[in-house]
Amino acid sequence: MAQATSEAASIAAQYGVQIDELSALTAVAVSKTRESGSEVGNALKSIFINLQDTTKQPIVDVFDELDISMTKFVNGAEILKTPIELLKELSESFTELPEGSILRSNILNDIGSKYHANTLAAILSDFDSYYNMLDLYNQGSGSAMEEAMKSANNLSGSLNRLGNTWTSIVNNVIDTDALISVTNGFNSVLSVVETLTSTLGSLGTISIGASGILGANGLGLTNNVTKFHSLQVPFYKAA
Repeated sequence: MAQATSEAASIAAQYGVQIDELSALTAVAVSKTRESGSEVGNALKSIFINLQDTTKQPIVDVFDELDISMTKFVNGAEILKTPIELLKELSESFTELPEGSILRSNILNDIGSKYHANTLAAILSDFDSYYNMLDLYNQGSGSAMEEAMKSANNLSGSLNRLGNTWTSIVNNVIDTDALISVTNGFNSVLSVVETLTSTLGSLGTISIGASGILGANGLGLTNNVTKFHSLQVPFYKAA
């Protein structure tokens, strides 16, 4: 679908073919011909150009023989019918013609050309499939958009709630005097340990660390730890 749209979108827009109409035609052509998206896109582009070309006599003759006008009047002005309008009328005439008729062959060869006659035949022989695809496209795009909006709203709400919860946790931690006191106490202990171990080396680290903790207990620093646990700071509760 992406490849076909890439190939044919510019010409389709120029000739008044809407994106849902192009997508429906592409789906029908791909499913019936088994051609690649790029091949179908090029075929549709060529067909659209031929359907709007009033200078090629063989194409004009085909429409004249089928008694189909390539133009219509809008507000008193004569304008070309869109490729979709012409394909619809062509399909009605094409399916009424017997298999193997010369006129059928002319439709495919003059409008589809020898390179894209297969794609044109797939579209004209079953235009009801085009309408079915068009309905599915429009239904799908509508419901997909609604679901996308719901998901976006739900995600936004969840992120807002998460942000509020995190802010509350941070504020609780920052405003806890007991935590500040304990942190300062540990900093003092670690400063003593660092000074001693830098002097004695790694062999004395364990014993000096233990002595530092015991000394800190004597200084009352470990009391802060005991107080901290007894206060039950709401880390897990907040989370």
